[in-house]
Amino acid sequence: MKFVKSTRWVTWGLLLILTFALGIWESVHLIELGSKDAYNTLRISNIIYSFVAFGVLLKIGNIKILDRLKPRETTFGIYLLHSIVIERFLPLIFQPLKLDVQHYNVLENTAVLIIRFIIAYSVSYLLSALIIKTKMKWTVGQ
Repeated sequence: MKFVKSTRWVTWGLLLILTFALGIWESVHLIELGSKDAYNTLRISNIIYSFVAFGVLLKIGNIKILDRLKPRETTFGIYLLHSIVIERFLPLIFQPLKLDVQHYNVLENTAVLIIRFIIAYSVSYLLSALIIKTKMKWTVGQ
């Protein structure tokens, strides 16, 4: 924490932009090499970006508006439910659209991924919050 707090915001901002750009470059490079899974989150650039983003979050500290989302109550439920939502619910939305993501550019694929994330997170959060209000709350760690 001492290191995080003593490092200037400009440094964190530049590191965040640099590591994000590195991740995008690596995805583009993997696509050029013919990779079928160029957006895999286990790439080294993404791991480095994750560490930097975590440092930025530590630097920000407590975000009061997030307290309304009750992260201590819902996080484990979101973790348990998100894979079900991604595997069972998202195909119901995206398969009928017949998106040809193999021929999309990086920005188009990124937009699709962001939309998928927003839907998956929102549905997982909503389900978790609803389950917490029932007798079945023990299934999501309550």
